[in-house]
Amino acid sequence: MKKGINKCLSLVLLALSIMLMAGCSAMMKAQSALDAKDYNEAVTQFRVVLKEKPNDLNALKGIGAAYLNLNQSGDAVAVMEKAYKMDPADPYTIINLGAAYMQMEEYGKAIAIWKTYANKNPDTNVTDRLKKYLTLLLYKEAAKGAKEAVRNEKTLTSATATLDSNTLAVTYFGERGLPEKSKPLQKALASMLITDLSKAEGIKVVDRIKLQKLLDEMKLSASGMVDTKTAPRIGRLLGAEKIVSGNIGAVDKANLNIASILSSVPTSRAVANQDVNGTVAEFLKLEKTLSAKIIGDLKKAVPREDAAPPSITYDVLLSYGEGLDAQDMGNWDEAIRILGLSYRLSMQNIFLNALLSAPTSADAALTPAQMTAELLAALLRDLDAQGTSLAKQTAHQPVLDWGFG
Repeated sequence: MKKGINKCLSLVLLALSIMLMAGCSAMMKAQSALDAKDYNEAVTQFRVVLKEKPNDLNALKGIGAAYLNLNQSGDAVAVMEKAYKMDPADPYTIINLGAAYMQMEEYGKAIAIWKTYANKNPDTNVTDRLKKYLTLLLYKEAAKGAKEAVRNEKTLTSATATLDSNTLAVTYFGERGLPEKSKPLQKALASMLITDLSKAEGIKVVDRIKLQKLLDEMKLSASGMVDTKTAPRIGRLLGAEKIVSGNIGAVDKANLNIASILSSVPTSRAVANQDVNGTVAEFLKLEKTLSAKIIGDLKKAVPREDAAPPSITYDVLLSYGEGLDAQDMGNWDEAIRILGLSYRLSMQNIFLNALLSAPTSADAALTPAQMTAELLAALLRDLDAQGTSLAKQTAHQPVLDWGFG
C-alpha cells in the first residue's frame, strides 16, 4: 500500500515537473521570438504560458508588446490593462500601456496614465521626457476634441449639453488700447489665470491648449472671445458651466486695467465682475488679485500664497506670451528659445515649468514607437542611477518596433 502511495506521489511530482519545464520552455521561446521580432510566434508561445498561468505578469507584458508590434491595439490594451491592475507601479507597463492607448488614438487615456506616473515620480529621466510628450499629446487630444465638438454643435443646446458644475473655462481677454506688440499679453494672462484658478479646491479649469485648438477649429480670433454671445458658446463646447472673459486695457504707457466677467454658460448671463488696476511691472500681482476675486465669486476658498508675487518686467511677459503663441503654431524650437528667455530674465517657476514641458521639433517628429523607445531608454537610466538589479532585468524587456506613425 505504501509503495503504491509513493508511486502515485512520484507520478504527480513528475507531471508537475513536466508542466513547469513546459512553461519555462514556452517562456524562453516566447522571449526569443520577441527578440527576433517574430511576433506571431511570440504570441503563440506567450499564450502557452498564460494558459497555465493566466496572471503571469511577464507573459502579459510580453504578449502585450507582441500585439502592439502586430498593430492589434485592442488585444494589447486588454492584456496591458490587466498587467497594470496587477502592478500599477510598474513603469514598463505604464509606458507601454500609454503607448497602446496612443496607437488607438485614445490620447486622453494615455495622458491620464502617463501624467499619474509623472506626478508620482517627479525627479526622474522618464518624467523629464514625459513632460514634453504630454504636451504633444494634449495638442493631439485637444485637436481631436475640438473637431468632435464643432461637428456635433448643431445638436448641442444649453438643455442637452453636458456641463460640469465645477468646470470653469478661461478665454483670451480682448484688448483695449494695447499696442500691437502687446497682444501676447492675452495668452500670458490666460495661462497664468488657469494656473492659479486650478489651485482652488473644487474647481476644474479647462486646459489652455483645449481652448486654443477649439478657437483654431472655429477660426475665431482671440479678440472675438469677448463678445457676450460667443463666450457662453465656447464654454458649452468645452463642457464648462462657467466661463471667464474680459479685457486688458491700457490706461497709459505704464498702467493697465484688467476687467473680468464671470458668466453662467447655461443662462449666458454675468454672475460677477472683477476689476484690477496697476502698473505693467505689477502684472503678476494684478493677475493673482484677479484670480483671487474670481475664486471668491465662485464661493471657493482662496489658496494661501506663501510669498508676495515678484515684479515681472514687460519684456518677460511678452516673451512668455510669444513663446506660447509659437508653440500653438507648432514652431517648437522657436517656442523653447523664447520661453527660455522668459525664464532667464525672471528666474520664476511658472516660466521654468513651461520651458521644461516644451517639446522640441525633434520630439514632435517622433513616431509612437520612437517615443516609447526613448522612454524605455530613460527608464534604464533611472534604474541604473538607483543601483538596482532591476536595470538588468528591464534591459531584457522587448523594445517595440511598430509599423505605425
